[in-house]
Amino acid sequence: MAIVGAPPVSLGQSPSCLALAPDERHLYVGGSEGLVFVVNTTSHQVVSTFPALSALHLAASRGDGRLYLTGADDQGEQVLAEVDVVTRTVTRAVALDGWPLGLVLALQGQRIYLTLFDNGTVAVVDTGLAKVIRTVTVGGMPAGLAVSPDGKSVYVSDMESAVLQVIDTATDTMRAPVPLDFTVENVAVTPDGRSLFATSGQEGVLVVDTVSHDTVATLGTPGVASGLTMSADGARVYLPFGPRGSVGVVDTARRAMIRTLGVGGSPFQVAVLGNGHRGYALDPDASAVLPFLTRTQAVPVGPSPEGVAVTPDGACVYVADSEGDTVSVVDTRDRRVPTGRGADEVAVAPDGRVAFVSNSVAGTLSCVDTATDQVIEELSPDEGVGPPAVSSQGRLYVVGTQAVTMIDTVTRKVMGTAALGGFGTQGAVSPDGTRLYVLTSEPSAVTTLDAHSLEEVHPPVPVGQDAVGLAVAADGRRVFVSSTGDDTVAVLDTSTFEVETTLPVDGTPSGVVAPRDGRLVYVTRREAEAVTVIDANALTTVGEAFPVGPVPFGAALDEKAERLYVVCHGSGTLVTLDARTGAVVERFPVGGDATAVALTPDGRYAYVPSPSHLANVDGGVSVVDTHTTRFPVGDQPTALAFSPALGRLYVAASGAGTVSAVDVTTRTPVGEPLAIGDRPRALALTPDESRLYVADAASGTVRAVDTVGFTPADRPPVQVSGTPTALAVAPDGSRVYVADSSDGTLSVIDTATGTAAAGSPAAVATSASDVCVSPDGGRLYVADAGADEILVVGAATVSVSTRIALPATPRQLALTRDGRRLLVTLPGAGALAQADTAGLDLIGDPVPVGSVPHGVSTCS
Repeated sequence: MAIVGAPPVSLGQSPSCLALAPDERHLYVGGSEGLVFVVNTTSHQVVSTFPALSALHLAASRGDGRLYLTGADDQGEQVLAEVDVVTRTVTRAVALDGWPLGLVLALQGQRIYLTLFDNGTVAVVDTGLAKVIRTVTVGGMPAGLAVSPDGKSVYVSDMESAVLQVIDTATDTMRAPVPLDFTVENVAVTPDGRSLFATSGQEGVLVVDTVSHDTVATLGTPGVASGLTMSADGARVYLPFGPRGSVGVVDTARRAMIRTLGVGGSPFQVAVLGNGHRGYALDPDASAVLPFLTRTQAVPVGPSPEGVAVTPDGACVYVADSEGDTVSVVDTRDRRVPTGRGADEVAVAPDGRVAFVSNSVAGTLSCVDTATDQVIEELSPDEGVGPPAVSSQGRLYVVGTQAVTMIDTVTRKVMGTAALGGFGTQGAVSPDGTRLYVLTSEPSAVTTLDAHSLEEVHPPVPVGQDAVGLAVAADGRRVFVSSTGDDTVAVLDTSTFEVETTLPVDGTPSGVVAPRDGRLVYVTRREAEAVTVIDANALTTVGEAFPVGPVPFGAALDEKAERLYVVCHGSGTLVTLDARTGAVVERFPVGGDATAVALTPDGRYAYVPSPSHLANVDGGVSVVDTHTTRFPVGDQPTALAFSPALGRLYVAASGAGTVSAVDVTTRTPVGEPLAIGDRPRALALTPDESRLYVADAASGTVRAVDTVGFTPADRPPVQVSGTPTALAVAPDGSRVYVADSSDGTLSVIDTATGTAAAGSPAAVATSASDVCVSPDGGRLYVADAGADEILVVGAATVSVSTRIALPATPRQLALTRDGRRLLVTLPGAGALAQADTAGLDLIGDPVPVGSVPHGVSTCS
């Protein structure tokens, strides 16, 4: 799933601080040369620039049009400047007795607290008086600041001591400090005030209970975060990792890092819009701002997606592709199974029923049921836990530091152990299951064992410096070993137990994969950010290396050797490549410090461990659906309706003139397709799901179908106006509303009589592309594609009461279940707009979702 953003916004200086305007229409970016760049958050263009100070360090924006900046004045003294954002001028300046490192507004903007890290104090500025009214001595090297939601406390981090200082804002005096596990720099408090998140100069995020003052969690991260930003709702924390070109996302409720967003460049500081859909990262190295989307992911569902339906629990989304004649099933769940500390390697049983995850820090092996995503057993081999390897005969080999343990994958009982002559790092089983090859370091060598008895077949064979990767050729004749110390791949002849040749592979070779067809061997190269392909017979490299991404480690191939899956440690992504051409097919965010991947036998699911090497934090394994399930339906499917009660999906195929019912469990047809007109274009179920209404655009009629027997209702079709292309049923099931795209009318059908209601059709729009009904049944919302508006229509009178202007042509509508938000697809703009149904106006800017979006549905 690819994270989509916008092009970088180039600046004329290196940015050092940023602040969002309260209305979020502008982003203020300060830099080293003292200029403030004003960036429009809709167009992502710099709309103006003005000078503030000689150099800028920190920024905060207030709701009354004031912007506060810290930096150096013309004499080089540190000051706090107040800027009028309308006139773009510095109105007042407050001298500071030290170098400010943190700035936060408190008490509705009446106070500003600044950490002066070089003298161990916090300056308290009265914004009305524009002067420092108090200086609070906190000691150490104060850095970050956070204000409790009730405004009563200010939390101050200390880069010198492992404590949080707490200031009482009523008296500006110190409360008891909060002890921490290590020193922290950046802090943020959740909106409920109960939890505080903090980052430090080392990897990891601390979570502190603000009531008990206990550290309740320490979250592993893939690097050192240069900042910390919490979303307005407190649901997410965003961590910029500059060297990795990424932003980590922490789920605050689960207290886990759930994904890594590749934003490019060197992100240093982040700001996120209130709706949580877009963020901005400063890139000092490129003198730019990097816009990125925080939650939108693109999933391939065919060339012409139109209809969409969502299961009530939101776990699955069904998308009709009118060009591919298929329905795609997208699993929306974030599948991550908690295992144990140091979860770093994985193997899947030959029958695909269990995934085995080695937890190197905890010293355990987690057995994960692949059907339920549950850990069904934790094993603790006496000889230690290292990388697991499986044989086709159902044996699991766990390579520990000094020994190998053999386990039955079905009973999960230990079958034997064997001591090693070196530090065990990897294991690989021959294709026939008779031999086990074990890679050791100190010395770097390959030892050959009998896979059944674990007796030594041949003593260790030296293979290079710092050997890390191991794979056996499909015919079993050769073993390939990658070594990071001398940038080589050694080829061991398994009949003579001699190194046949050593191939130079620069760029720190690491993971090695040998497909079952026996022709090729793939080697990931960490420093080169690429995959090299070796001809397994000629023992030469093949073509150009495949570029893959930052720091590729582990890799896996599907059974047909068509797809190569590579874990990029640097970006926290699982990259899918075409194994023949090297073309990138898809990128899946897996987060964490992932270095390994294993596939189920059918290649459907990939298991990627996300380790945590911190003392009190468990790691886990991400389960990635490697492809979207698709099943064929009729010619040109254009509309869908989901029936939870019957477990069915109804599909209108406009090209075939049919409506089909599909069992969503077996994904097989229910009965025969029904011939409904010449071009069925819209479907709608009654609330009790007993009837399905079908609009035929060709004949201008609406037909009812009895869903239990899946037969046409014993009533004639209802003639409506023009070209009906959308339907909506009243919450009580008494009426069906029919939108007409050709003449902009709304027709109303009385479901009790099966006839058009009086006054129907009613002219309301220029071209009505969609219609939906409010939960109370009192309002209709109509997408007017001809006038670029949303029409608010009284359901009783079928007359327009309000018009909401849109920035582009609407296509389809969907209401959230509480009826508070209306979602609108804007195909021409490639975006999704949101409207507040209480205030009857748009919420923020449209969210980019990809080219030409049509269908939209909600699950909450």
